[in-house]
Amino acid sequence: MMRTTETHHLGQLSDHDCWLLMKRVAFDGRSEADYDELQEIGRKIANKCKGLPLAVKVLGSLLRFKDTKEEWETMKRCFSYSAFFPKDWVIDVDMMIRMWMALGYLGSTGSTANLELRGKEFFNNLRMRSFFQDVV
Repeated sequence: MMRTTETHHLGQLSDHDCWLLMKRVAFDGRSEADYDELQEIGRKIANKCKGLPLAVKVLGSLLRFKDTKEEWETMKRCFSYSAFFPKDWVIDVDMMIRMWMALGYLGSTGSTANLELRGKEFFNNLRMRSFFQDVV
């Protein structure tokens, strides 16, 4: 026999709750020194998630494996740039990576090929965590 259950509509998280979730996901297993250095960036990233728990978890899981402040800043910039596009917008991945490069989001050292590889890595990390959908 089938039954229906009541639907629960979840609202957005507060900035504080976004930070608590980000902290739990991104800082699990890190030393206190890592936490102190990266906390400010983590709070800014959590606030940019606009109360969306999936976005917080996705970014927290990405940042969990980034060890330096520079890597966190780079990921924050690429994520922020990507968030400008409206839902269902068709994005040319190569063009977006070139824009990240032109804006200095992928760093300023290394060859063009290395920067493109870094951009593809960041894009693929976001895509694997469902930030982008239906990639062709």
